[in-house]
Amino acid sequence: MSKKLLQLAKILEALSDINRLKILKIVFEKNMQCSVGAIKECTSCNCTCHTELQKKLKLSKSTVSHHVNELVDCGLITTHKNGKWSYLKLNPKKIKEVMLFLKAFLNPADKIDKKDVELFKFFKLTISYR
Repeated sequence: MSKKLLQLAKILEALSDINRLKILKIVFEKNMQCSVGAIKECTSCNCTCHTELQKKLKLSKSTVSHHVNELVDCGLITTHKNGKWSYLKLNPKKIKEVMLFLKAFLNPADKIDKKDVELFKFFKLTISYR
């Protein structure tokens, strides 16, 4: 089986949990407020930390940590440390890959950039170029 296909399966499995979807939403909203967002590490910091997720989701520290680790393992979010705090941000490249994957299933006739064709080689879809 293709390595990319296995990666996408892992991502879709991670997205199948409601708490992980909530975490992604919280991280996304916080990243949009952050002055540096997903570009570089925050020092101020408007990015999301584990404690904030615990409070908003009303989950234990270990449960939040488990869900965050699943999202990090599949590449949807990244973490960076600032002192003892660990902050989360979205990985826009990985999210784009998932969106393109789903778009191909919803409407395979949609036009896809040449640079994105590599992602779909294992689907053997008919792809038209822009």
